[in-house]
Amino acid sequence: MTLVELLAAIGVIGILALIIIPVIGNFRARASQVNCLSNLRNIGAGLKLYEIDNPNEGIILDYRFNVQLWPYVYPERADENVSVSGDPPPIFKGTVFECPDVYEDAVRPRRSYGVNVELSRDFSFADGTVSAQRIRPVTLQEMEPGTVFIGDVGGGTSATSYLRTSTIHGRHKGKANVLHFDGSCASVEVSSELRARPATASFWTGIRPPE
Repeated sequence: MTLVELLAAIGVIGILALIIIPVIGNFRARASQVNCLSNLRNIGAGLKLYEIDNPNEGIILDYRFNVQLWPYVYPERADENVSVSGDPPPIFKGTVFECPDVYEDAVRPRRSYGVNVELSRDFSFADGTVSAQRIRPVTLQEMEPGTVFIGDVGGGTSATSYLRTSTIHGRHKGKANVLHFDGSCASVEVSSELRARPATASFWTGIRPPE
């Protein structure tokens, strides 16, 4: 092989690499996104089982949602002590409570999914600050179908297991995976409209009016 032929072969390999590497990267990103959505669907199944066992109690909208749902998603591990501490919590590694892309987050400590606390907060809109917070249980029956229950968190400047307009995280190429109270899942664009304050959109605060 002459030097010219060798350089030509190297050039062809370089061109092929430029084509293939981005394709592989996109494939891996899509696989992680699908895996994350599968996690949320399994958590949604656990939420429905919890609702069957606790029809009058509802689910508490704070970081303990993982603890509440753990025995319904992993009944064979129901006796384990579920700790939400860690970066991310080690007990969630390899489970549906951990997003496969959480290790790429910059905000520490890293958290995969947060619960929608826009449903459980009172705001003082005069100055934009929070006037009070109440943690209350909600039932599936009182929620609009498209209202978000949990989703990807990690936006903002501090780590939290609370999903709100400032912490919803588009870790999947600008999109956040979310689980609605009706058990459906979606990848949503983290747009300025989604982050708008106050959080009055039905995505955040869709509670059915009393009959």
